[in-house]
Amino acid sequence: MITRRRTANPQSIRSAISLLRAEQIVAFPTETVYGLGGRADSQRAIDSIFAAKRRPADNPLIVHVACLADAAKFCHVDDRARALAAAFWPGPLTLVLPRIASIAAAGALDTVAIRAPDHPVALALLKGAGPLAAPSANRSGRPSPTRADHVLADLDGRIPLVLDAGPCTVGIESTVLALYDEAPRVLRPGAITAAQIAAHLGPVGAETGSAHTPGSRYRHYQPRSPVVLVADSLNARTLCTQLTGATLIDRGTQLTAYLYADLRAADGAQWIVLQGVDAELAVMERARRASTHHLDDADDVLRFIQDHG
Repeated sequence: MITRRRTANPQSIRSAISLLRAEQIVAFPTETVYGLGGRADSQRAIDSIFAAKRRPADNPLIVHVACLADAAKFCHVDDRARALAAAFWPGPLTLVLPRIASIAAAGALDTVAIRAPDHPVALALLKGAGPLAAPSANRSGRPSPTRADHVLADLDGRIPLVLDAGPCTVGIESTVLALYDEAPRVLRPGAITAAQIAAHLGPVGAETGSAHTPGSRYRHYQPRSPVVLVADSLNARTLCTQLTGATLIDRGTQLTAYLYADLRAADGAQWIVLQGVDAELAVMERARRASTHHLDDADDVLRFIQDHG
């Protein structure tokens, strides 16, 4: 298969809509990361997504919609969901809701993960082709793609089209919130914080590793090179000078927007040393999962140098 890369414009968007209507798959930008989309009601399209990504069959997908009315066609939308959609859609918040209609993207689950992306290209595709299942457009386990180049690095020859609209603005995947029972819980952190959600719902819990959560139970976000996550900048720089062939990622507060791009750019180094930021930020969940080693203080760094330097 030849993968075409096209700048996102009215003509290329029309071509993408035609492919999607024909049950093929297309990579496209969202505000979070690039997604690999196919019609949510097409088993053929869903199977193609899993095959192209080599994604585990029990890893659920997020359904992208243009508006809440589209979501209500196949999941139960209660007052909580309406309030959050009014506050945060379109935007990087995924709601996991009880399924009320058959949809290929839901698989065997009785829930559907759903969101409205805040990107004009994504919304144009959704309005033209209907709801799309769209996980990140990368090979499963690799760092998520925030540029079209990243998509091609993983999926060239495996998908027909990539729409290129430049870098994603948010840089990490959406917050995933469970709303399928009485206790709202953040299943995956993202740009929308638990505190922001709680302002509309009241107390919000947290849960990890749920079978209802896309991308939460498998190796994820990892380059081929080993990544050492170090809690602070001074120790990160010390470690980098002591490890042969090490590359330092030290973005500070800009880490969220650049994490995946930096991991991909540094891939191939003998070591990637990643400086941590505020532990409460959602990007740190991705940084921890991308890392093979976690070092909290100078003593940890010294021991690591002794073992690997």
